[in-house]
Amino acid sequence: MIRRMRVVLLVSAVLLLAVAFAHHHAKAAQTGTSRGVTLLVFGCGEDPNNGPIFGPYTMGVSGGWCGGVGQLGNPQLPSGTLYNLRAEVGGSTTDGTPATLKVMVKTGSSPIPRLLCEATTRTGTCQDLTHSISVNAGDTVSVSVSIPDSNTSVGGAMVTIEENIIE
Repeated sequence: MIRRMRVVLLVSAVLLLAVAFAHHHAKAAQTGTSRGVTLLVFGCGEDPNNGPIFGPYTMGVSGGWCGGVGQLGNPQLPSGTLYNLRAEVGGSTTDGTPATLKVMVKTGSSPIPRLLCEATTRTGTCQDLTHSISVNAGDTVSVSVSIPDSNTSVGGAMVTIEENIIE
C-alpha cells in the first residue's frame, strides 16, 4: 500500500509538472517587469514508522513526513503573483461517503487561506486555476491540508503553485 501511494504521488507530481510547464502563461497583477514564471512545489510523504496522519488535524506540506519529521521552513518569495494551485492528496476514509480534504495556501502571518481547493478521498485531486494573489518580496508561503475527522487519514500530498516574478 505504501509503495503504491508513493508511485501514485510520484506519477501525479510528474503530471502536474508537465501540465504546469505546458500551460505557463503569466498573470501579472502587479506593476513592474515580469522576470518569468517559477513553479513552487510542496510535498510530504507517509512516515514509514507511524503511518498516515488521522484527523481532525491540519498538517503541513513542506517536505519530509506529512505533519512531522523533516518539515522544512516556509520559503520566502520574491515579489510577484501566485496562481494555478494544483494538489494531489493521498487520503482515505472508513466512512461510506468520501471525505473532503481542504488544501490551503497562506502567505505571511495571515491565518486566512489566500488560495484554497477541496479534494475528496475518492478523487484525491483539486485545483484553483481562477484565483491569484499578490506577494511582496520576503513574504513567506505555507501549504497545509485539513483532515476533517478521525475516520479520515492522509498518507502523502503534492502541491504546486506558479509564481510570476515581478521586479
